[in-house]
Amino acid sequence: MKLNICFWGLVLLFVHPTIIVAQNSSTGPITHDIFHVSTGTPPGLMWLEDTQQHRSGVNPSYQLDKYGILRDEKGELFEITNSITEQQNEDDPDANQPRPVTPWSVSINNAQGQTYTIHIKGITYGVQNINISDHKAAKGIQPYSKKKVVMLITPNSLKQITVIVSDQYTFSTTRVVEKGDLLDDVKSACHQDFIDSKVCKRLEKKTEAIQDALEKRHKEETGKLVRSFLCNLGALKGDGDDDRDDHDSIKEPALNILIADAKALLQTLPNNDHH
Repeated sequence: MKLNICFWGLVLLFVHPTIIVAQNSSTGPITHDIFHVSTGTPPGLMWLEDTQQHRSGVNPSYQLDKYGILRDEKGELFEITNSITEQQNEDDPDANQPRPVTPWSVSINNAQGQTYTIHIKGITYGVQNINISDHKAAKGIQPYSKKKVVMLITPNSLKQITVIVSDQYTFSTTRVVEKGDLLDDVKSACHQDFIDSKVCKRLEKKTEAIQDALEKRHKEETGKLVRSFLCNLGALKGDGDDDRDDHDSIKEPALNILIADAKALLQTLPNNDHH
């Protein structure tokens, strides 16, 4: 028997306090080809946006509690056609309270040929794992294609990923790197002790210079600084003291995230060959 899914989530919250489930749908249940994005909150909250600026996921104007739970169902977005937004959190039986991270997901029926932007707004410092998959009905519940994107998050930061879903049930992702993202990444990594404190100071100084060059629209200088930053990460070889290789002082997953974001930024600049 189907229940009104908004009301169903509300009933579970008060009648069965050990589990919190909320779902909302733009049209109805998803029954066949599904594009699916999921993540855990905190450290960041997630919503998707299509090319018509319709959104599904968490409304960033609403507050979540420290467990990543949205208590006001009005804060759930499901504007994208054939989409479902879901949050779920069960009590930790040992702690007698909700688990510290709430799984959130957005599923879209028949998303083939569409383009979406995944937005992640930072709540606290942390590492965000975003799982993206496309499921074809003929292949059952196993994803036809899947990918995990990992990000470093700081409070109030805004990170974006563009996803193009093909007609063949595959998709491509592009990390959108804004002018302050590399500095935010370094600050997040340093706050979480992924980077040695002495190296933190050097990398913060370098990414501040990158942000300053971007703000002044000095693209050539930005490119030089990003290449030097990649040398610091061990992804390129340099011959100057400012290009020293510090990758041994940077732990995973921070190292790979920093390299990926720096390369994504470099791709937006002229003369971007970093090989």
